[in-house]
Amino acid sequence: MESFMDSVTIESVVGLGTKITMKKKIKKINEISDIKEDASELEETFTA
Repeated sequence: MESFMDSVTIESVVGLGTKITMKKKIKKINEISDIKEDASELEETFTA
């Protein structure tokens, strides 16, 4: 799981239990569309 997350923290207290906190930053739609545009430009470069 750690490889998919931006940060993982584990806190354990004897008698109380363990707390695992996993954080992942979700990309904004604008960033995703920019990535798709960059990928299509790369495809054009390699196919030309």
